[in-house]
Amino acid sequence: MTHVHLSLFMTPGRKAFERAHYLGEQLRSTTWPELGLAGRGLTDWLTSILRALDPACPPPGATLHLLLHRYLREAAKARKGPPEPRA
Repeated sequence: MTHVHLSLFMTPGRKAFERAHYLGEQLRSTTWPELGLAGRGLTDWLTSILRALDPACPPPGATLHLLLHRYLREAAKARKGPPEPRA
């Protein structure tokens, strides 16, 4: 049986918090009416937990740091070159 360590697929803590804050903000600004009462309640509950766990949240509308993380990740992938063809 092959075991894969979960940390290979997990986002590091600070980045995960930043992405979660962004997601909560986007849910409120783009799809709030479509979520319905239960979806809005769940979003409110999860964001309240997020604020309790991470009081140093980025200011509303802050996305430059997320774009920079993505650029750096994609640049590193591009430096590796295309994947080797499988035999």
